[in-house]
Amino acid sequence: MKQKICKLCKNKFTPQRQLQSTCSFDCAIEYSKVLEAKRAVAKKTAERVALREFKKNDKVHLKELAQKLVNRYARLRDFKENGLRCVTCSSTTGKRDGGHFLPTSGYSAIRYNTNQVHQQCVCCNMFNGGRPKEYRIFMINKYGLKYVESLEQTKNITRSYSAEYYQKLIRVVRKKIARL
Repeated sequence: MKQKICKLCKNKFTPQRQLQSTCSFDCAIEYSKVLEAKRAVAKKTAERVALREFKKNDKVHLKELAQKLVNRYARLRDFKENGLRCVTCSSTTGKRDGGHFLPTSGYSAIRYNTNQVHQQCVCCNMFNGGRPKEYRIFMINKYGLKYVESLEQTKNITRSYSAEYYQKLIRVVRKKIARL
């Protein structure tokens, strides 16, 4: 038979069988371990790709990601305009959240409207319930009473979003964030 090169140690050898790919029994055992490790890595990679594909169409994941990006965009926009100033208490210290003028749970139609999301300190947003009276005054001063009332009228309008809508929204908001 024609000489071959061992798959593991790269030495030349004369095979005893036609499909023999290693020079010795020891090399065959080690080579099988190498192949098994490669198969395990390929399997994990395939699982990660499948999970990524699932997340691309998973509405719950897309909804969370879209909300995070909209909040981030609002915080960056407000930081560029007003620095670290909270819209309800005017504090300039502490961590910032994307505070919603109207809660996302009751106003699904305007959940991703960036004009109703502004930079709030964690204290106002989380611990003081968003300070709705002060937030309303801020919104009226910034956008006018008619706009605020039109937002408030959307309370009973429910809207469900498709995965395609979320994907498009995510792309658009990422571009806006990149511009800032």
